[in-house]
Amino acid sequence: MSLLEGSWFGGKPVFFYKFARGPLTWCYTSSDREQTLGEDTYLPLPIKAPSIRQGSEKGRRSFSIELPRYAAVAANWFPYSPSEAITLVVLCRHVGETETIVEAQGRVVGPVFSDHMLELTCEPTMTKGRRGGNPRRLTVGCDLVLYSQGRGLCNLDPHAVPVPATLTEVGELTLTITAAEFAAAPRNLAGGLIEWTDAEEVVQQIAIVSHSGETITLASWNAELLVDLELTAYTKPLTVAATVTAVSWLTVTAAEFSEYASGRLAGGFVEWVRADGATEIRTIREHTGSTITLDYGAADLAVDLIITAYPGCAHTWAACGELENQINYGGNLHLPLENPYGGDPVW
Repeated sequence: MSLLEGSWFGGKPVFFYKFARGPLTWCYTSSDREQTLGEDTYLPLPIKAPSIRQGSEKGRRSFSIELPRYAAVAANWFPYSPSEAITLVVLCRHVGETETIVEAQGRVVGPVFSDHMLELTCEPTMTKGRRGGNPRRLTVGCDLVLYSQGRGLCNLDPHAVPVPATLTEVGELTLTITAAEFAAAPRNLAGGLIEWTDAEEVVQQIAIVSHSGETITLASWNAELLVDLELTAYTKPLTVAATVTAVSWLTVTAAEFSEYASGRLAGGFVEWVRADGATEIRTIREHTGSTITLDYGAADLAVDLIITAYPGCAHTWAACGELENQINYGGNLHLPLENPYGGDPVW
C-alpha cells in the first residue's frame, strides 16, 4: 500500500470505471481530462464513486454508482434491457502515482433512471461463484434448460453436429454410402450434408437425402466417394436463419419461419448481432406460420435484419423424442400423479 493510499487526508484518488459487454467496452474517469490506463483511454465523466465500507465482507456487498444518463453506456438499459451481462470494474490511482488498485468489480443488476442521472447497482462477482446450482425438481415433465450443456443437462446441440466417418461401402447406382459411424449420429442425418477435401485440397459437399442406420442416401454422386475415404457428415441444424420482412410491435415476419410447423418455435428464441458487435436475444412467445411474437422489442429490430431462430421444446417425453434427445430427458415418467401421503385410504 502506498503512503497516499493509507493516508486519511493526503490522498488524491482518481477513479477509473470500465464497463464491458461482450466485445464492447466503455471507459470513464473521475478526472477532469482524458486518462490512459493500460491500453484503454478513459473519458472524463462526473460519476459518483461507490461507497465501499472496509471489512472482511467487502467482496460480498453490492455497490452503486451514479452517472449522467447522457453517457454512452446508459443506452444499454434504455429503452430495452440488455441481453448480455454488463460488468463493471472500478479502479483507483492517486495523482502522481503509477500503481493502480481494484476498488470494486461486479455485474450490473439494477439500473434506475431519474431525470438526469442513472443509478447502477452492481453485484460483486464473488456472489456468482458462491451460488449453488439450479435445484432439480421431481416432475413428470423435463425441468432441464433447453440447449444447456454439461453433465446431467439437456445437451441438445442446435447447430450442425459433425460425425467423422470412414466409408466401408459405396453404391454409385443407388447413391448410397455406408459407415459404422453413421449409426452413432446424435440425430438423423437427413437434411444435412457430407464434406471432405479432395486431392486438390478443395472442399467437396453433397446433401444427404435420407439416413437409416449405417447407410445414408445422397442427392448426387462424386467419383471420389470410395471405400476407406475419410469424410465428415453433418446433421441438419435445428436453427433457421431468417431475413425479417416485416415488424409490427412485437410481431416479426420472415418467410423462413414457415419451415417449422406453427407453434414449433414458441418457447425458443431469436438471436442476432448488432452493428456494434453486441448480441441480442429475445424469447419467442408465439409462432404462427411465418410470424413470431417476441417477449420484448429492440431498437434495431427492423426489415432486412438477419436473425437466427432456435425452436422451443414442450419439455415432454414426446417433444424430446421429436428432437431425438430422449437419452437426456430430465423428467420422471413413472412418477405417481396422486400423492400417496395425501390422507386418502384408497390410493
